[in-house]
Amino acid sequence: MTTDQAWIPFQPRVYRDAAARRLLRGCVYKLVRMSTDGSMGPAIGRTREEAADLARYLPAKLGLETALCASLLCDLSAQGWRLKLSPRSIEVAPPLDQGRSAEARKAQVRAAHLIERDSQLSQPSVRRFVREMERRRLHSGEWHSIFSLMRDGRDLADCLRRAAQLSVGRARLDCLLKSIDPYVEVVDPDAVCQFTGLRLLDIWRYFRHTWNTAYLSTPGRKVWVLVRDRAAPNHPVIGIGALGSAIVQLAPRDRWIG
Repeated sequence: MTTDQAWIPFQPRVYRDAAARRLLRGCVYKLVRMSTDGSMGPAIGRTREEAADLARYLPAKLGLETALCASLLCDLSAQGWRLKLSPRSIEVAPPLDQGRSAEARKAQVRAAHLIERDSQLSQPSVRRFVREMERRRLHSGEWHSIFSLMRDGRDLADCLRRAAQLSVGRARLDCLLKSIDPYVEVVDPDAVCQFTGLRLLDIWRYFRHTWNTAYLSTPGRKVWVLVRDRAAPNHPVIGIGALGSAIVQLAPRDRWIG
């Protein structure tokens, strides 16, 4: 496929309307002028929001379809697709992967996921949840918040450096055990943390929001786990995980099973 053949006209039905056409072309104009570094994520999010706000001035059905098309263009741009304006249409083309390293492609995928995640974090309900988890509260005579369950990485690094300076043997092992001592805690939806009084499920959810991908609920039974460190005060969280019901239909797996 040549470079010219790669370009695909993007002319949805709403493109026939002059106002919708101006909105979409304006959206593309902003997207193609953006930097391709990690800062483009928030800019794409703002462009999506601006397009949705402008679409509200169009008739209801036309506005919804135009906002959808603008959001699709933003998603394509986030995934590394190329956009350009021709005199009569908008054109899109797949990313040019030639000469790009595997790390560069992974970075592009991560940047795209972060746009969706950051969009979720901007939702009022999620923001209220985050603020509530970060608010200090009195528990067992001490003030705690979710920050009480985050270990200072500098302290851990110092402990590990001291252990690394010891020769291999019992003394080094004892020093490592005092530096970090992980264990798994299965999350009971109704259980609370003994050190902070926070619900274990809320703790899991808070840290889940720090991942690259948005937090989406999946159907079926689930088991959530926290990985905690008993070597530090309050047994801070150093990892989370989850097990869920198998996907009902997964073609590669089903073919393998036969």
